[in-house]
Amino acid sequence: MKGAAPIRLGIDIVAVGRIRRLARERAFLDRVFTDVEMERAGTAADRAVCLSRAFAVKEACMKALGTGWADGVGWKEIETTADGPAATCAQLHGRAKELAGGAEPLVSAANTDELAAAMAVLVGRRPQRGAP
Repeated sequence: MKGAAPIRLGIDIVAVGRIRRLARERAFLDRVFTDVEMERAGTAADRAVCLSRAFAVKEACMKALGTGWADGVGWKEIETTADGPAATCAQLHGRAKELAGGAEPLVSAANTDELAAAMAVLVGRRPQRGAP
């Protein structure tokens, strides 16, 4: 479509059991999740499921940015937030926000007891590797 803004898509799926094991390590939690995410997970019926959803959203956003979990984008630069009881949103900070070039992520997440999945869409200027 002529004149349409580029669309970038990222998707991720996470095994809840893997995050449940990693979440026993304080270093993992401190490296990956913000205080807001940890507070929300602490009140969830199943903390590991909540953290898995957040992790999947972060990975999906990184893929939409074109970086994966490298290229100078830190885990905490993508923060999941709740927009209502069942909705998930994401906010970009720092390098992630620079790479998005003004685009905001639209995310959707779902889970079972064993898996969490997320999709992120960025609409706007195509994110550029290495360029703010």
